[in-house]
Amino acid sequence: MTVEMETTISGWDNYAVIQVVVLMGILSTVSYGACRVMDWLWKRRGVFSELHQALKFTPYGTYTNMFEYWFIHVPFALKAPFCQRQVLEDQIQKQLTTLFQLPPPESSSRPAFLLSHSCRTLFYCIIQTLLDQAQAKTGRRRIRIATVAVHFGSFYKLIKSMNQAGDEIEFYEIDLDPVDWTVKHDQIQEAQIAQCHVIFHQNLFGVPLQQDKLLDLGRKLNLLIVEDCVQSGSMYGKYKGDPRSDVVMWSGGFDKTPSCLGAGIGHYRPTPYGDAMFDSCQSMMSSFALDQHRMSTMFNQLLHLGIAKNSFSVVLYLGGLVVAYLLKREDLQLHDMAFCVRTNKSVTPFQSAKDKFCHQPSNWQLLSMIYGIGKQRHYEHIAREEVEKRVLLLQKVPSQYHATIWPWLTPENLDLHQSNLGVSEFTWI
Repeated sequence: MTVEMETTISGWDNYAVIQVVVLMGILSTVSYGACRVMDWLWKRRGVFSELHQALKFTPYGTYTNMFEYWFIHVPFALKAPFCQRQVLEDQIQKQLTTLFQLPPPESSSRPAFLLSHSCRTLFYCIIQTLLDQAQAKTGRRRIRIATVAVHFGSFYKLIKSMNQAGDEIEFYEIDLDPVDWTVKHDQIQEAQIAQCHVIFHQNLFGVPLQQDKLLDLGRKLNLLIVEDCVQSGSMYGKYKGDPRSDVVMWSGGFDKTPSCLGAGIGHYRPTPYGDAMFDSCQSMMSSFALDQHRMSTMFNQLLHLGIAKNSFSVVLYLGGLVVAYLLKREDLQLHDMAFCVRTNKSVTPFQSAKDKFCHQPSNWQLLSMIYGIGKQRHYEHIAREEVEKRVLLLQKVPSQYHATIWPWLTPENLDLHQSNLGVSEFTWI
């Protein structure tokens, strides 16, 4: 009996020793790992300090804040089911008619504006209409677009995503002068323009881009002219689109004005092309399903809002991941992260796959549009502040460097910034 008890106690002692050894091994491993992490952080303490103190302006045109996001835009989801869609659309039409100083529409006439899930939706419908017309006329879905050579890279990605089997979309591009980034009007060839189906009038740098010869040829040759005003100084500046344009488009989002949960606003002018495109785009969009992805879009918008404003020091955490997994240098500087190009577009506000934007806006989105469009005084304040900051910045930088750093800021463009008083979306300077 005594021998058995001694054997049992000895067994328990051996088990306890094993436990202690294992626990000491775990603690040693954790301690070693913690020391390595602390050493890694200490060697890179400078960049983390910069990330923590990073003050973000509006480099990506984010004209809202976390308060509006959580207490205005998110609660619209609760209100949306109790709203009548037609009432919301009529209210937006009234807002835009007042903003653009248009005469009240007659009861028998069509609305002046077409509202969509995104500006990409409008552009998609216009391009599809032109391809359909080309097929009916020639048997081939082939069109040619005249535009300037410098614009969003996403424009090409959008066109590429629209190309289906048998579709042919070509470009005639007019180059810009590398000295001041103005359109090279002397390179515009009438014979080339005559072979195009549409002129895509793109603006740049927060002001209207002068393209008189191109637009005059468009009118002379009776071509459709579509103008993208996302970079013209916003719809709250004095410029509301060139009078020669048949369709003028604006885009909404937290990274644009109007600041809302995404929007496509198309002003279809009362021209033969404007009327025909309105009917075609409206008919096409009526077949789209209502947006069911607003929650995921809200998350994407929240992510980019947090980055642009450095809300809750989100740049510190995300920047830390970049430091940890992408850049392994100990002498890392904050600006080095600008060279890390993110190729995954799954969480960006601007996605090119048509299943992401071929929807009708939901009531939630329409309520957000109403609020965003109504922030006119806020945008006007930002525009005046932007002019003052631009003047201050240019005063602090020696004038001999201006043309090298900002070649597009010619005296003419600076005068346009002053007179138009628009918000320079995507181009803070």
